[in-house]
Amino acid sequence: MIKKVFSLLMLCILSTTTIADITTKDLIIGVGTHFGQSASYYHNFKLWSYSSGITSFRDEIYWSNVEKVKYKFVLSDGAKRTYETIIENKAQLKPLVILNYGNKLYGKGGLPNDIDSIRAFGRYAKWIVNKTKKYTDMYELWNEWNIGMGSEDKYGSEIAYVKLAKHTYAELKNVDTSPKLLVGALAKDNGWSWLESSIKLGLLEVADGLSIHLYNHCNNKKIGSDELVERLDSLSRMLSKYGFEDIPIYITEIGWPMHENNCGVTQKFAATHILRSLLEISLRETIHGVWIYEFMDRPKNKYKDYGFGLLSEEGSEKKSGCIVRNYADIIKKRPVYSNTKNSIKAAIFSSWDSNYIFIWAKQRTESKHNKMFRNKIKSPKITLIKSNKDLANSKLMNLCGIMSGTIEIVSKDKLSVSIDSDYPIIIKVNKNIDTVSII
Repeated sequence: MIKKVFSLLMLCILSTTTIADITTKDLIIGVGTHFGQSASYYHNFKLWSYSSGITSFRDEIYWSNVEKVKYKFVLSDGAKRTYETIIENKAQLKPLVILNYGNKLYGKGGLPNDIDSIRAFGRYAKWIVNKTKKYTDMYELWNEWNIGMGSEDKYGSEIAYVKLAKHTYAELKNVDTSPKLLVGALAKDNGWSWLESSIKLGLLEVADGLSIHLYNHCNNKKIGSDELVERLDSLSRMLSKYGFEDIPIYITEIGWPMHENNCGVTQKFAATHILRSLLEISLRETIHGVWIYEFMDRPKNKYKDYGFGLLSEEGSEKKSGCIVRNYADIIKKRPVYSNTKNSIKAAIFSSWDSNYIFIWAKQRTESKHNKMFRNKIKSPKITLIKSNKDLANSKLMNLCGIMSGTIEIVSKDKLSVSIDSDYPIIIKVNKNIDTVSII
């Protein structure tokens, strides 16, 4: 018996012939790999990815690895490794290819700001698309240009990026109309100010999609999925203001580092908020894809951003990897029905043999450091689930070593569910239960 009740709600689950279909388009769920940096090992990736439900991987083909002599394009070093991975993958997973970073043959070798460098980048991009279009149609323009990534600059000019986007878009469409160019690849952009300036300059008029990165592990206050959702919703409002409410959004990096140092979180925290993020993203039909950063840990003595991996450096699966492997295949189909009331969200996802109800509450734990993480919430939320179908066979899922709350069969048609942490309650139910309402 739970002594403290935070709130009392009723979920009525009714069988119906009409399903509230959020979208018919599957969500792309992928991972960042860094084969171009030799930071992931393909045999680990092949074994893990084929047993998971992911549908894509994101990797780079560096310009400097392709054009070492002006006007002569040859795959070498990391670019060759990425291309060989794409070939060996045999279209099992769709690659998202990052077209990025500078070339010392042009300008200062950093951000292509002058017209000659922009034209040269366009030639490289066109060559890469011709080389890879048999295997993918997704290309991303640069990586975190807005903070000067790939150069000595700390800020990338909106004007120069829009010029680069316009030229690259034209070059790609001259190859074929099918390749999709994703623009942005934004690092944190407070208030979306950099993006808004770029939109005013015409950025989204030469884009097949907008890509963004979502992180908050080093925030002073809010970290976790809810703050990212707030940012996504503010982005949607800003895009609507300029008439781009329907542009496809791709979250090409999202994750939390798992380590003991500053900004690190526990494995349970990362797994919890990756799952919550995937659920929230699946509810938003304008978001077409999400890539978890990253597949495998990189050596901490060589890389600053270590600890994000779904797998450890040695290849063992973390809790977050277990979550993605077990639930990506279900979540990517998007929910057949969802409802929200009083800070409780519930969504039903359909699998081949069963349906799954995911129930989660507004985030109530915040963890700046591992020691501050609270595994349990003292005042759990109590939710009653009622159905005109038999709930006696309902099963609380307890995978990946993470247990959240409890369920109790009150009667044949009623369950009592307690939510005692930020980790969503996951209940496996019969396929004829396909509608949920919170009253």
